[in-house]
Amino acid sequence: MAHPLAGTSRTSLVDYDRDRVGTVIRPAAARRRAAAKSRPRIKVRFGRLLLVLSVAYGFFLFGTQEFRMYQLKVQEHRVQGEIDRLRRENQDLGEQIKFMQSDEYVEKVAREQLGLVKDGEIPYYNGTPGDPGKIKNGSGY
Repeated sequence: MAHPLAGTSRTSLVDYDRDRVGTVIRPAAARRRAAAKSRPRIKVRFGRLLLVLSVAYGFFLFGTQEFRMYQLKVQEHRVQGEIDRLRRENQDLGEQIKFMQSDEYVEKVAREQLGLVKDGEIPYYNGTPGDPGKIKNGSGY
């Protein structure tokens, strides 16, 4: 047997349980009131969603700032290493300048490149005839 309100729409005054014929679930007006009461929950859920999104955005901003700080620390470490290397190189160059201004360096260059000898030293050539070779200093034969 067919239900007396089987062909009616959902906007009827009374809802019926389709499994149990003739059983009233709740009036349509009560259903509308219940739906109206449930709307604030959507706002609360929207508020929670907004809160979660705000917290997530805060973590995102914090994370990007921390990553940028890490990059800057790595760059600082690299630049500090370069500064230390250049200071050592500068110190080595300063020592080389001091050595080049000393009498020892002048004597070394005069002997090796110009072939000069001190008084009392006898220069001799160690080479083949026709090729002057290098001048050797000493009191040799």
